[in-house]
Amino acid sequence: MSAVLWHRTREGGDRSAPSVLIGGALADKTKRYSLISVASYLMFAILLTVAPRCDSLILAFVALGVVSGLPVASVVSLPVRLLPPKVRPIGLGVFYTVFYVLLRNDDRAGAG
Repeated sequence: MSAVLWHRTREGGDRSAPSVLIGGALADKTKRYSLISVASYLMFAILLTVAPRCDSLILAFVALGVVSGLPVASVVSLPVRLLPPKVRPIGLGVFYTVFYVLLRNDDRAGAG
């Protein structure tokens, strides 16, 4: 599944990047960050249960990749929206440090 969700093109671009941009633009335009995130997670869960029963697995997993990119901008912009300007630099430093440490170590955590 991760090969389809995170597959890179020959030019080096990420195929889920357009859905990240669309999700971010939609969230900024509507100011409904939580609704877009929750709706995306629900659509992902539904697609995940439908995918094994689908005739075209490639289309199902492409749809999973598109849907999984929609809430990314809402999640990453969360500290900027919540922290007051005075503590924002420290908060962003802590957020991205934890984010990238967890991102780097997620394989080890799941390996048992």
